[in-house]
Amino acid sequence: MDGTESWSSVARAFSATGEKEGTIFPNPYQHGPLQIYFPEEDTQFLGLKISSPEGKILIQQKVLEEIPEQMMSTLPSGVYFIHLEFSDRLVAKRFIKL
Repeated sequence: MDGTESWSSVARAFSATGEKEGTIFPNPYQHGPLQIYFPEEDTQFLGLKISSPEGKILIQQKVLEEIPEQMMSTLPSGVYFIHLEFSDRLVAKRFIKL
């Protein structure tokens, strides 16, 4: 690198595997249920875990489409990881609770 900076006009990029890995929304999260989406053709969904950045499991359940607001309201504001477990892989996503 020569120490110079340059910027591109790309505002957001998605990897080809991003959709296969699933999506959680809203992110950042403020209130309401936390929605979870993953493609229909995925292998069997086994469950999920929400952990702190230190790895402490805070929520664990077998649910397909959302985490109820009552569960999410127990988490203080901060950064968390959601681990989606499928029969053939484990996918981790980061989310922020405001």
